[in-house]
Amino acid sequence: PIRGIFDIGFVLTASVRLLPRFLAEAGPAFPNATFQVRTGLSQDLAQEVARGALDAAIVTAGEHEAFVPGVRATTLTREALMFCSPGNQPDRPIAQWLEDVPFVHFTPDSGIGGLIAQFLQAQPTEPREVIILDTVEAVAECVRAGVGSAILPEPDVRRYGGDAIRLMPISPTPVSPANAPQLTRRLVLLTRNGDALDQAREAIAAVLAPDRDNGSANT
Repeated sequence: PIRGIFDIGFVLTASVRLLPRFLAEAGPAFPNATFQVRTGLSQDLAQEVARGALDAAIVTAGEHEAFVPGVRATTLTREALMFCSPGNQPDRPIAQWLEDVPFVHFTPDSGIGGLIAQFLQAQPTEPREVIILDTVEAVAECVRAGVGSAILPEPDVRRYGGDAIRLMPISPTPVSPANAPQLTRRLVLLTRNGDALDQAREAIAAVLAPDRDNGSANT
């Protein structure tokens, strides 16, 4: 069993769903450990784990994993990213939405924002206008109000958007829907190889994401 005081970071977009359960269940699961939590951007949290400022972090997997030596990523869950449009406007293809209304872009410096930016770069049509916001809730509320379209993780859209937002599955690149994979974001637990929380990573992951697929845990 792990003992001591540990600092864990949560990417803000996951904290609203994962953090409350972790705080509620970590005590019974790890009675000899105390966890102090804070939130931040995925890339910043990953770097803090690498240099020892954090003992672990829950982040959106992305390019930052390539330059954090000594850090292990354990997959917690995968969430579909959905194209979101105002439910009170006529539906249309994604390219038409990008031409007709502003695109409300969750901060490009985040893990999710980086995935969204890559998707937009692969599209044949550039957005007519881009509005950058730094909270998922604000992005969802703008779509609800008819300001524009957006891309967000499905659980967050359903949490904040309700029936006022229309959801459309999207693929990473503009290919035939019949052959396209769904664009997803992967939430991972980052730990430093050999540290106490790294040795307990499977138990911690079970508290964070009890329904995860253990067969594809470490990637």
